[in-house]
Amino acid sequence: MIQDKNIKMVRRSFLFLILIATLFLFLTLQFSLVSATSQEINFSLNSAGVNTNAKFVVQTLKYEPYPVAAGSWFNVWIKVQNIGKDDAKNAEFELIPESPFSLQNNSIKNYGLISGTINAYKQRKSGETQAQANQIILKYRVYVVPNAKEGEHTLKIKTTTDKASGIYYIYNLPIEIAKSKVGFETIFQNYNGAQSSFTITNTGEESASSIIVKLNNSQWALNKERSMNLGKLNSGDSTTFSFSGSPNKKQIQLNITYNDVGGTRRSIIKNINVGYIKVSSKESQGFGYSEAIIFLIGIFLGIFLVVTSRKIHKKKRGN
Repeated sequence: MIQDKNIKMVRRSFLFLILIATLFLFLTLQFSLVSATSQEINFSLNSAGVNTNAKFVVQTLKYEPYPVAAGSWFNVWIKVQNIGKDDAKNAEFELIPESPFSLQNNSIKNYGLISGTINAYKQRKSGETQAQANQIILKYRVYVVPNAKEGEHTLKIKTTTDKASGIYYIYNLPIEIAKSKVGFETIFQNYNGAQSSFTITNTGEESASSIIVKLNNSQWALNKERSMNLGKLNSGDSTTFSFSGSPNKKQIQLNITYNDVGGTRRSIIKNINVGYIKVSSKESQGFGYSEAIIFLIGIFLGIFLVVTSRKIHKKKRGN
């Protein structure tokens, strides 16, 4: 009896140890996945001597996902600090989109006045150990061309404390590009008068999950947002999806977002040749509001004619 109890205790202890080990492994894996999705670089500030005039330095660079992949988008944050005593009265920043990078929006950001160290110190809020008024964070969304080579590339930012002076300084920021192991081939199939069909194939080496495809409103005859969740595609797998309506341009852009095998959320844009299909918005909407009204009027008119004709027929019989 005692021996049976001991065996049960040993089994329970063993199962408990397995549970603890599994939980530890899971937490370790989760931490490694999160920490691998972004990269943050702190730059040493060259503050030798005293800078009376306004002067910008790049303090921190952060970008995600890390590493970035060729043919995809990434977000970048750049922390800039005015280490001069004087205020920067007309500050301007410009991200220079040299190959293999390009930008989604305007690269120039005008910030006007950014305090120097003296005024920033005066503007400190309660509890702040370091002045914040002389620091800003610039955010950009950057695209990497599909044929970008692996390795470290340079993203450049041009700064000035007063754009009227015409004096600019350029800082080089390192960005790590890795070979994408997921790729998509998307083909326009046909338009059947109501829906447009596409085929998408995962041409990469690894699987992609939580795939969402989204069409730009301005490229479609019916001005409604179109997105669809395609789930998971293993390497070499294909699937077909359809959107109601038809394209109104010869080439459309399809935005594809997905999770890679490491859990990093990535985004790419595919340009798809579709020809030109001339279809009005009314046709692509199918049975719309105005058609419903006409249909109902037709029904009531038909009923009225039937009832009227029967009454006339009865009167004739009575006569």
